[in-house]
Amino acid sequence: NKTRISIAKCKIRFKTHFIGSVKNLKISHDKNTDIINVYGDKLVLIVSHNFIKFPILDEIQQIMKMFDNNSEGKLPNIFFKEIVIQFTINNHLRLVLNECFFEDYILKCNVLIKIWQKEIFWFKKCNYNTRTNELDIDNVRIRLFKSTADKIFKTFRPLYKNFYRPKSRSKSMSNCKIESDQGKLSNTARIDLNYLESLNNTTETNIDSNDLLKSYHPILNNNYLDNCDDFIVNKLFNIKKLTIDFQNNNGSFIFKNFNFSQGEAGFRVSCSRWTFIKNNITFLDGVNDNSKFTIEYRDNSLLLFPYHLYINFSVDDFASTFSEFTNSIGKIVNIFSTGNCCKNNYIYDKFYIDSSRLLFSYKSKKIKMLKLLSGKYIELLNVLNIKDLDFILREVTINYPENFNYIISHLISHILDDILENNFDTLIKNTPMSSTYKLKQIIENIPSLTGKVYRILK
Repeated sequence: NKTRISIAKCKIRFKTHFIGSVKNLKISHDKNTDIINVYGDKLVLIVSHNFIKFPILDEIQQIMKMFDNNSEGKLPNIFFKEIVIQFTINNHLRLVLNECFFEDYILKCNVLIKIWQKEIFWFKKCNYNTRTNELDIDNVRIRLFKSTADKIFKTFRPLYKNFYRPKSRSKSMSNCKIESDQGKLSNTARIDLNYLESLNNTTETNIDSNDLLKSYHPILNNNYLDNCDDFIVNKLFNIKKLTIDFQNNNGSFIFKNFNFSQGEAGFRVSCSRWTFIKNNITFLDGVNDNSKFTIEYRDNSLLLFPYHLYINFSVDDFASTFSEFTNSIGKIVNIFSTGNCCKNNYIYDKFYIDSSRLLFSYKSKKIKMLKLLSGKYIELLNVLNIKDLDFILREVTINYPENFNYIISHLISHILDDILENNFDTLIKNTPMSSTYKLKQIIENIPSLTGKVYRILK
């Protein structure tokens, strides 16, 4: 009732082209349980231009159909010590899967990816469900060079263009989506009331948003994510810990509970915590782990929905690292582009940040008057040494930004306006000018001396 097949070495060819090999392959079938087990030491598959030139995959599918008897039998259990997939299309990219195990529609393995013999990606404890098309990973580390995304694009773009079969899509848009996009394009600044929970139901029920701003102690909740619920996506993978190390001393991103979802118009990325570290200095972090940082990319627009953030701001460090990050994302996303992409003089149609609460610090530098006179408002921050300024930032919309430096400059201008208009008292209390400011307030409370002394100090 049992059948066993053992093969020491098997070479796989298509016509005269070598495309793979298997070492120490063992296949067994138990008639009583109707279970097939496949075991192998090493499987090698070479993906070259032959996969584009010849209908290799189509013929493999035809062979598989020959074994389909329309029964509902179980899929075989498969175990390989090592699976190597070598891509030789424009670049040499190698995927190495270790301890690869498939059972009950679940694929488990560890993955190492090399580009030109340089280790770039590490995936630990991958768990892929072939029925739901969902991937869960315990730990991922990426070494990101400036040329990494370009090499990935040149390898996979030809394959995508050759095998992708586009579906017809209606060009009409629903009224609700148009209204939603128009709402996001509005430049009217507002405080998102979803950020503010009731502070006290008995004594402060009728308090308005302006009074809450004056208290500087709003309570953050998770309802702010209601603003991005109109984008329907399906989960593709989740990573418990994701680390991106930017080479050439450009810092590291560390994400906790990183979730990637894809929709018809783009994708969504969310995480419970995002940390940016460079030169042993923390520039970006979450104040707590109770919320989500969400990023959406759709219709060539980048939308951010932050939580309560700690920002230790540095223009040079943020601009260089985030510019490299967004360029890499854009290059990889272009792999799946279905139309002809025209070259624009801007990076996004729209850049949007929802209203968020910030714990903001900025270390002042020497003021450069020429930059200030030319409209570089960041120089105004160099007047003050800001530390742990806690305030709520209004939503920000930037249409057609030309680069990330332009976005940074616009954000600084917006933050300055918000601080001066709504958070000036908090700013003064968090700077070396606080003692002078307190003295001014005390003097103003003495009506008989206010006028004379205030004019002297002024």
